[in-house]
Amino acid sequence: MRVITKQKIAITLFLILLTSLFSIVLQGIDFTDSPNPFIAKTISIISFSAGNLGFLISTLILISIIYIINLKDIQKYFLIICFSLILSSGYIIKSSLKSVTEQPRPYVNTLIELGVTTDIETFMTLPDEKRSIIIDHISEDVDIWRLQEWKFESDYSFPSGHMLFAAMSAIFWAPILLLNAHYKLASTIIIWATSVGISRIWLGMHRLEDLYASIFIAFILCLTIPTCARYIYNNHIKSIIKCSHYMINQ
Repeated sequence: MRVITKQKIAITLFLILLTSLFSIVLQGIDFTDSPNPFIAKTISIISFSAGNLGFLISTLILISIIYIINLKDIQKYFLIICFSLILSSGYIIKSSLKSVTEQPRPYVNTLIELGVTTDIETFMTLPDEKRSIIIDHISEDVDIWRLQEWKFESDYSFPSGHMLFAAMSAIFWAPILLLNAHYKLASTIIIWATSVGISRIWLGMHRLEDLYASIFIAFILCLTIPTCARYIYNNHIKSIIKCSHYMINQ
C-alpha cells in the first residue's frame, strides 16, 4: 500500500508540473483568434471526454481496466465501489465550492472587451437563457468550438469539474496499472488527464488555479476513500462475511 501511496503522490505532482508547463505556453491566449480547425476540434473532443456526457463513456472505459488485470472478484468489486465513492464525493465537493466561491469563468472578460456585457457581476446574475443569448452576439468574433462551450457552461469556474474527474481517474487507476506492469496504459491516462486540463484553459473555461484545486481535491479523495474503505472491510465486513459462511455451513 505504501507503493500505491507514493505513486499517487508522484502522479499528482506530475499532473501539476505538466499542467503548469503547458499553461505557460497558453499564457495570454486571445480567445478571438481563429484557431486551426483540426486542433480546435481535437481540443473540444478531449474536453468532452471529461464533461457532463463524455465522462460516462470515459468511466465505463476506465472501469473496464479491472478486466485486463488479474484480480479476484472481491478486488474488482472493491475498486468499483471505491471509484464510485470518489466520483460522487468529488461531484459534491465541486458543486459546493462553485456555489461558495462564485468565481466567473475567464471568457467573461472577453465578453466585456467585445462590449456585449458591461461587467462580470451583471453577466453572472443573469439567467442561463439570457447569458446564452448574450454569447450568441459574438458568434462572428469567437470560433464555434469555444462558443459552444461558453453557451453550454455559463456557471462558475472554481474548481474545474472536468479536471477533477480526469485527475481522479489518473490518480486512482494509473498506480494500479503501474503495479501490474501496464506502463503504456498508465501513461496514456496521465497524458489524457493533463490534456483535459489544458483544453479547459484553451477553451477559456478555467484558470490555472482552478486546475490546481481540482488536482489537490482528487489526490485527497483518492488517498482517503480507498484507505477508509479498506479499513472498514478488514475490520468489519470481512468478519461479517466469515460469520455468514460459518452459519451457512452449519
